[in-house]
Amino acid sequence: MLIETRALVLKSFPYSDTSLISRIYTEDRGKVSVLAKGARRMKNNVAALLEPLNIVDISYYDKESRGIQTLKEVSAQTIVSRIREDYDKLTLALVVSDILDHTTHEHDPNPILYRLATRTIIEMEANTESGRTLFWFFLLQLAIRTGFKPNLYQCGRCNEPIKNGILDRASGALCCHRCLSDGDICLNSEQLTYLQTMNEYHIDQVGNLHIQDELTEGISRFLLSFVSYHLEGMEKVKSLKLIEQHNK
Repeated sequence: MLIETRALVLKSFPYSDTSLISRIYTEDRGKVSVLAKGARRMKNNVAALLEPLNIVDISYYDKESRGIQTLKEVSAQTIVSRIREDYDKLTLALVVSDILDHTTHEHDPNPILYRLATRTIIEMEANTESGRTLFWFFLLQLAIRTGFKPNLYQCGRCNEPIKNGILDRASGALCCHRCLSDGDICLNSEQLTYLQTMNEYHIDQVGNLHIQDELTEGISRFLLSFVSYHLEGMEKVKSLKLIEQHNK
């Protein structure tokens, strides 16, 4: 059966002397691996199209008995170039791709996650300054869209309104200082207000959000810790170490 769909390229690696195997996240079929025969031959632009983070229109022959499907055609939709010129933004975009790769299953379509990931990449490519903010938006929406929406307004134990909080590593909830006095993942009032505002924003608006540089690490740690607690597969996202190294 011939499948035609749009896809985000997650990873590509050489196969034989001239071919590529690409892992893609498709709009209609979820995560799929495809074999691009002859993609690495000279004068063939398929390898360039199948670079990670590119968004492409793709057709492939799907056979249920095969773990790797056969590529028929691929054409460009969004080719990433500005992201590749910015190390910090490239790191964040690759983590987005890596998270999508390791927290989803083969042939399990989720159009909402597809749109979230591709829109994040497209906005990172178009916006020169908001890579970090877009990454936070992706993490927050990823938690929400997978059924683990963080309660940023009430304590996870006493249900009282909170102005600052600590992540409870036992339950994965944000708790007030009255209920939880000790913890290493904390949000002060400014950080919490920032995330509450982001929670109400559309992706088009997040570029308008600003916060002091000294508060950014705390937001990253909270969102990554929250998502890692709730989403299966996050322990396999090796690219997170790049963010940890950058924050040191």
